Amino acid sequence: MLESLPTELAIAVIVEAAQHFAATDRGSAVSLALTASFVYRIVKPILLRRVFISSSNYKKIDSLLLTPGVGPLILDLNIAGTSWIPTPEVISGLKNLCCIRGAPYDLDKTIALLPQSARESLHEVQSWSDSVFLSYVPPRVTRVCVYFDRLGDPPLGGLIKWLHAVPLITHIGAELVDIEDHAFNIPPEDLVQGLEQVLKTGGSRLQTVAIRICGDPTNDDQWEHLLDKLRSWSWGSAMTAIRADQRVALWRDRRRLHSIDEDVRAAIDDSVTGVDIWSEARILAEW
Repeated sequence: MLESLPTELAIAVIVEAAQHFAATDRGSAVSLALTASFVYRIVKPILLRRVFISSSNYKKIDSLLLTPGVGPLILDLNIAGTSWIPTPEVISGLKNLCCIRGAPYDLDKTIALLPQSARESLHEVQSWSDSVFLSYVPPRVTRVCVYFDRLGDPPLGGLIKWLHAVPLITHIGAELVDIEDHAFNIPPEDLVQGLEQVLKTGGSRLQTVAIRICGDPTNDDQWEHLLDKLRSWSWGSAMTAIRADQRVALWRDRRRLHSIDEDVRAAIDDSVTGVDIWSEARILAEW
């Protein structure tokens, strides 16, 4: 069928299909690339625009790290609760690293091993804990997102730790996930108190404070109660100030996630397709 089309139109059809599959179904995008050599040459750059590296696939894509134009790269050190420190061969190939995800100790250990080029390209850290262990702070990290299974004491205190540890942060986010073994309640008053302290600590350098909330559908009533509270302009002077602050944004992730494993798989898909807390969160005043 493609053979009957003008060359320019055939290429346009392939590119459109590849971009669609790359964002929705990577397996189909790979299958498309393998249909013919000329199709492979068109589709390969699209597949390599964002590359997610983890313990489950690094052996398959090791050679891709040397391909011109590959990336940016997203490195995950913790898949389904299993920690992984990349091999020296993988570490040496991380020249276009944009984001690293993992537990605090693994983050610190891996960042210390990164080549200078990767340290300079790294601009985002995603931590699976609100603890901070950074003996070295990469010079260009401006975005930090922290996974919470409880608000902590003080509320969102982990974000404040990161603000103190990384002086150039402009975007800071909290993922509040209420699923299975990580179920917890979020008193609206505590969340507002935490946001107030984060904004105070970050000061004028902060451009965005993003919150993602998601969880088991059986807990939807909790989320709706929280959102109703956050929508109320009359709910105290602190909340009024936070709602008026254009830097505060919220992502109500309505996907039906029943377990941490499902949340991790969703995060992998999101990383590849460019969906994240920064792109999805809406200014709180718009809720």
